[in-house]
Amino acid sequence: MMFRSQPLKDTMKYNKKSIFKTLVLTISALVAHHADAQVSPMISMYYQNQYLSNPAYAGYGKGLNINLAYKQQQTKVEGTPASKNLSADYRTGKVGLGLVINGDRDGLIDIYRYAGTYAYHLNVNDKHHVSFGVSFGLTTEGVNSSHIIGDEGDNEVALYNEQKAYADGDFGIAYRFTNLTVQGVLPNLRQFYYDEVEGNVYSPSKFFTAISYKLKSSVAEFEPKVIYRGVQNYDNILDVGLNAVLKDKFNFLGMYHSSRNATLGLGFTHDKAYQIQIAYTSPFSSSLRKYSDGNIELGVKLNFLNK
Repeated sequence: MMFRSQPLKDTMKYNKKSIFKTLVLTISALVAHHADAQVSPMISMYYQNQYLSNPAYAGYGKGLNINLAYKQQQTKVEGTPASKNLSADYRTGKVGLGLVINGDRDGLIDIYRYAGTYAYHLNVNDKHHVSFGVSFGLTTEGVNSSHIIGDEGDNEVALYNEQKAYADGDFGIAYRFTNLTVQGVLPNLRQFYYDEVEGNVYSPSKFFTAISYKLKSSVAEFEPKVIYRGVQNYDNILDVGLNAVLKDKFNFLGMYHSSRNATLGLGFTHDKAYQIQIAYTSPFSSSLRKYSDGNIELGVKLNFLNK
């Protein structure tokens, strides 16, 4: 009996250590994802689908624009976090209308935001163009019980899922003078009226500003862009990027972020009817590299009724 009990005891110790190690790695990965989701948003919002960052871009282009994007964090543990969004915008006269749905899985928590947008586009003259946009939305948060390993009927889970959806809004402006564009956005307007909101509010962005300029030639178009944005519970971030479009078909994207990481991307456009773009963003912190290899994002843009 003594010869058999000793290995069993060692096995139990090993199992406890293994479970504890797995738990620590899982929690660390979830914390890493939550921080990464705040600091590294969807890359699509910088060039491919600016409506994601600024409601003034609803109906900014011709026709009906439908955009889909999916971002997945390359974690080293099970339960890879992911973010996704679907947006549609259309312009009629000077008015732009839009709808956007954002989804984010942060561990066991699913966060969804549904927003509608009204934008107004004013052409002052041939050179000066101003657009205003405002979005109103609802955000829901809840634990996805289907991913729980254990008691799905836990009271804590039920209480968390009883949270009511909360309303918020965004306001944005975009001014264009020939090839120069300046933007300013106040997202999550609720934060200006409430210091603290009941529940676990997922609203990482505090403000967003950007300036860009398009340089055109017979075979290529270059758009350097500088973005300065505020992030909740983190230092303000400076993004510097360049998007190069060759022969209206291929685009190459490169960005540096003051959060000490970078983004590389490439895309293909067919007859302005659709665009596919893939991008990779490295981890923004050396400590997070233990749990994440960065983010991979796929964006698809479809355009209809543009004639």
